[in-house]
Amino acid sequence: MNAKVKKMSCKKHLNKFILLIIILLAVSGGLIWFFNHSASYSPEIMNVLQQAGSNRKELEKVLTHYSRDPADSLKLRAAEFLIENMQGKRSEYYDAPVENVSTVLLRWTSSSDRKMVMDTYGLGELIVREDVKYITGDYLINNIDLAIKVWEEQPWGKHIPFDAFCEDILPYRISTEPLENWRVKALASLTDINRSFKEQSNISAVEACKKVNKLLPKFRMDKDFIPMSYSMLIATTRSTCDGISASATFAMRALGIPVAQDYTPLYPYIKSGHSWNAVRDSSGKYISFMGTETIPGNPHQGTTFIQAKVFRKTLKKQDSIQEDISTVPAMFRNSYFKDVSLEYQGFGDIRATISVPPPAGVSKKYIYLAMLNSDVQWIITGREKLEEAVLFSGISYKVIYLPVYYKNGELIPAGKPFRLDTIGKPRFFETDKPKTDTLLLSEIKVVNKIAIDVWTGRMLHGIFEATNKSDFSDAVILHTINKQPDGLNYNKVKIQNRREFRYMRYLPPPNSYCNVAEIGIYDTAGQKLSGTSIGIPSSTKGMIIDNVFDGDLVTFYDAKNAWVGLDFGEPKQIGEIQYFPRNDHFEISYWNGTFWQLSGKLNVSNPKLGVPSGALLRIRNAVKGERQEDRVFFLYNGFHQIN
Repeated sequence: MNAKVKKMSCKKHLNKFILLIIILLAVSGGLIWFFNHSASYSPEIMNVLQQAGSNRKELEKVLTHYSRDPADSLKLRAAEFLIENMQGKRSEYYDAPVENVSTVLLRWTSSSDRKMVMDTYGLGELIVREDVKYITGDYLINNIDLAIKVWEEQPWGKHIPFDAFCEDILPYRISTEPLENWRVKALASLTDINRSFKEQSNISAVEACKKVNKLLPKFRMDKDFIPMSYSMLIATTRSTCDGISASATFAMRALGIPVAQDYTPLYPYIKSGHSWNAVRDSSGKYISFMGTETIPGNPHQGTTFIQAKVFRKTLKKQDSIQEDISTVPAMFRNSYFKDVSLEYQGFGDIRATISVPPPAGVSKKYIYLAMLNSDVQWIITGREKLEEAVLFSGISYKVIYLPVYYKNGELIPAGKPFRLDTIGKPRFFETDKPKTDTLLLSEIKVVNKIAIDVWTGRMLHGIFEATNKSDFSDAVILHTINKQPDGLNYNKVKIQNRREFRYMRYLPPPNSYCNVAEIGIYDTAGQKLSGTSIGIPSSTKGMIIDNVFDGDLVTFYDAKNAWVGLDFGEPKQIGEIQYFPRNDHFEISYWNGTFWQLSGKLNVSNPKLGVPSGALLRIRNAVKGERQEDRVFFLYNGFHQIN
């Protein structure tokens, strides 16, 4: 072999050796990458893997899949995020024929007897499957790959940081719905609009959200048994606000639009809570909207009603519950949410002193925040770290709050009630001042307005008539009530007819209520006439005709399509009629720091009352009837502020 051939052969072997070294280095680098990552799982991941039992291999399959190639480092981080926060997530569904499930859950039932419907349709017991024990590796890999793909491909993706991607695009589920490959289905259904996004290089996530929201199917509000999957939601017209916002969240996230679900557990003045959506713009600000109904930035129920607190559902666990469950209110036993009240208009901060030390058996870590609802009940709505002076963040204007401890369902007051006025100024309600203010019935504007609109309005166009026949067949009208009666004083009417009559009655307008507290009949000399009460008896207990003629302004008569009157026993000349409409009889209480303490009664017979100065007051209608007035208020600079 000549020198030239030898040289070429050596060079050839050298090249092979170099190539082999490169391959070995690459493989070893990959192995080092794999072993480094597989051996360095976070404590959170290790905890989930231990809980997974036999399903551990499925979760490790995902981690191994993304550990092989350094180019998949971002996908590995996404996988770790999902697995770290998988604890507590689950599917709830019924193993029954699809037509039965769809009828009960999706399409139609007007029965309020849930058990009967479920038994009849054979839904059986609710099946609950924890994700850590049943989710498959392939499902998670498919979810991560598709989420990363739309994040990287959409024009607005470059403005979405990884942490926002993890919360608002990456999650593989919304609630406890049955798992399905919803991303694939949503992308197939929304192919055209998805293609159009890629042709608009400058389109923002907010603009994309508006376009998609207009395409989504409309829903009618109803009650659902369990959370529905993407396919179930899209197939039906029936869902609550939770389902409606979930349907929008599924669709938006499938397209790479960062969308969250916000909610208020319970409104202060409405006996319900509400859920809606919020889309993240390029600056990181969230703009609220109602999925399938309103576009981002437009008013909707979530923003037009007064809320006490607003929260956002998160995939990441926000807090670790390490306390006795009896010291934790139900709404805080779920750690996957955060307080976003300050992102909404009408919220501010208040620093409140905790004047009551924590009693035995309550949390030493947290102080809870209760709101006063429409039933004048304190309801848990927020929490903060327990300190001597607590900064309560995200306090809504006009709502009344109270710092409390929680123990086995009992709320224990820990400080003074407070509120923010419309300019953000805090007001604390005192309970220990010896000074008193005078409360006048005539000055409670809101309550009097209601009384005028309801009770006195029922006498408008009523008539007083008289006759000498017991059947009133030839009755003569003595007076017609042509203007709204006075609700705080007697209404006096001079009678010009000088005939004598044995019978007199008050007759309300047709198809109305006979509501009157007192009627007095006087002769031409000013002497009050007496007689026997006559009329149509009321079916309501306690509503007797004698109430109208007993001289007590608090008692009254109430019946529909009825009348009341007097039989004088013999014909009498009527000179004047005095009447008083039905009115309210109030009990006034004040918050004494622990409970509502009765201060006294307020009515037309007792029109003024002394109350503790600066206290939070409560006015309640003490008479059982159609309108049960019960609300809180306070006195301020001579004005009676009704909450």
